[in-house]
Amino acid sequence: MIKNTTKECLFTALMLLMEQKSYDKITVTDITRKAGVSRMSFYRCYCTKEDVLLDAADRLLDEFQTELEMCSSIEPEDFAKRYFQKLQKNKNLIKGIEKAGCDEKLFSIELKYNKLIMEKKIKSRPLSIEDTMLLYYHTGGIHEMIKYWCYLDFDIPIEEILQVLSKATPYLPK
Repeated sequence: MIKNTTKECLFTALMLLMEQKSYDKITVTDITRKAGVSRMSFYRCYCTKEDVLLDAADRLLDEFQTELEMCSSIEPEDFAKRYFQKLQKNKNLIKGIEKAGCDEKLFSIELKYNKLIMEKKIKSRPLSIEDTMLLYYHTGGIHEMIKYWCYLDFDIPIEEILQVLSKATPYLPK
């Protein structure tokens, strides 16, 4: 529990510092001072300041997965809507990841969660090569869409994003 509290303090401190100066000018010392924790505490949790952002993204998607598991079944359109709502609600994290230049590492986190979702959907068999190629294709498209949405300061309404997805993704209802 203490480690999670420390992680939250470090994340909050980093986000506050990113509002004041550029990511590359922020040091671990800046983060620990702002968070009110020691450098030793920082290094117990993370190796780099980049890890603070990526861990927060991973925890965000863990939370999303937990929310989905509470649903007995979910339609693809509802899943997509909830996914984008979760991202929009946490847009400062996504913007922070972009500012830090960690967006390519975010792709691996997105891929991990999309794979879990795909595995749940096909349940009875391992992912085929075709499934895996579709997984990478789909994740790459969503990843780039999120980057573009972030670039536009999340100003595109989610309903508009879902309309575009329904044209590009055959399994979403039109």
